[in-house]
Amino acid sequence: VDAAGVVGLEVQLQLTYREPVLLPDILPGEGVGACVGDPPSEVEAESGGGTRLVHLLEDPEGTFSDCTLACSDGDVSAHLAVITRHPDFAGLTRGQRVPMPDVTRAEAMGCLRPLYGADPQSAVELRAHLLSLCEARNEMLADGCIQTHHGESCRVHRCLAAAHSDWFRAAFAHAAQRGVATVHLPCEDLPPGAVSTLVRWLYTAHADEAEHLLTPEHVVATARVADQLVLEPLRKSAATLMAAHVDSANAPSLLLTATALGDGFGEVRSAALEHMVANLARAVEAEYFDDLAPGVQATIRALAKASALNPLCPGVRISHPAELLGMLRESLDLQSERLADAEARQREERQADAPQESATWVGLWGSRRPEQLDEVDRRIEAQRSRVAALRAFIAAQEEAFSASGHAPGEAGRV
Repeated sequence: VDAAGVVGLEVQLQLTYREPVLLPDILPGEGVGACVGDPPSEVEAESGGGTRLVHLLEDPEGTFSDCTLACSDGDVSAHLAVITRHPDFAGLTRGQRVPMPDVTRAEAMGCLRPLYGADPQSAVELRAHLLSLCEARNEMLADGCIQTHHGESCRVHRCLAAAHSDWFRAAFAHAAQRGVATVHLPCEDLPPGAVSTLVRWLYTAHADEAEHLLTPEHVVATARVADQLVLEPLRKSAATLMAAHVDSANAPSLLLTATALGDGFGEVRSAALEHMVANLARAVEAEYFDDLAPGVQATIRALAKASALNPLCPGVRISHPAELLGMLRESLDLQSERLADAEARQREERQADAPQESATWVGLWGSRRPEQLDEVDRRIEAQRSRVAALRAFIAAQEEAFSASGHAPGEAGRV
């Protein structure tokens, strides 16, 4: 764009964006809203139906920005991969600085926000643009490259990769310090040919683009890749899918995988343990059960036995000793409190009855005959026995879990 073209662009922008419209997340009095010719469409996108990249625009560091709008009160860093979908920006080139002396930063930001998916309808339009951009990956705009251990390479727009992954953000920043724009994926689990599918998701972070990654045969590999590359939405989707498809055959292997991947896969660990506890006979026959640590195997067996003998709810589904012990201790506290109250009331009524020789008397529980008091004593004794049995059961489980390598936590309290 030459000098005359710049003037034309400024005039075009002012004519096109002359009517400010406040976006829902901008309060009146806090600055200019989205300067678009018409208000945003009333059509609401489906949940998660679009892509939002407003955080890229608002990033003070201008993550991998490649053009600048020089406004009257400061610069706005922008990204060609996003803004060139608007005809007013279609002619910009990488590194270009566009003078806009009659436009403030707030006005420019307001004009750009819809292009970055600030509202539901523009988010849908942005996603469609990013998918077409991903398919073409114009050499002029794609400024980075991803290489896999299979030797495959794929050109990408660094700002889009960084927008959805802190790993790519750090990797491309480190590469730039060395004067290169290529990063090597550390993911040996990524199957050949899958990098293009991964990049397609990386551009939009939308569930539909992960359809081929989140299948029963690929979900474990996807989980590992998402965990390594800090692709948080993809990791969560993979973990949810893994937890929903636990069975007796795969529970041990899923437990091993979830344990290796760490805290982000707690729901998978819980689902695998819970299934093995509830289906111990079949779980021990699974291919990878013997690969579990001896302490883990012992804990699973102890949990299965405790679940079957649980005096409160036999067969309850549990996945961790703390879960079982917490439930039992809570019940013990409640039953012990009720027993203590019953014993105190009975002592009061016995004391009130002591000076009386009549067959009936009036106490805290109304008129009672001696034989009725005896029946209450029997009930209290039965409750006392149940509390003692529950306390002994908890102590036995704590001992069993300690032997399997799991500290009971509050063993001294019982």
